[in-house]
Amino acid sequence: MSTPSFSEHSKTTGRTHQFNKRIKPDAELINISVWGQDGSEVCFRMKKSTKLHKLMAVYYQQKEIQINTLRFLHEGRPVRGWDTVAKAGLEDGDRLDAMSSMDGGGSILKTSK
Repeated sequence: MSTPSFSEHSKTTGRTHQFNKRIKPDAELINISVWGQDGSEVCFRMKKSTKLHKLMAVYYQQKEIQINTLRFLHEGRPVRGWDTVAKAGLEDGDRLDAMSSMDGGGSILKTSK
């Protein structure tokens, strides 16, 4: 299994960094960008048969973030790591949002005194 290739684009420097070019040139590839809450963008070039957990693992590693602390969303809907790019319905040029994960959110119990 090959690791997805990706490039990281910095808005501040305007530079794009290329990483890992082990994908065969004849494979059907699509470009997916992941936007962080800080406004940064990481671009991935992947096969449609690649599972999204690979994209997520590379994103965590590049951003030096602890695994499973973010939720990846496509058009507001959660994307699961075990889905392939095709199964998630991602197409060339689509964007994923990497949002901080929040647990809880339940109602506060009122106690009578």
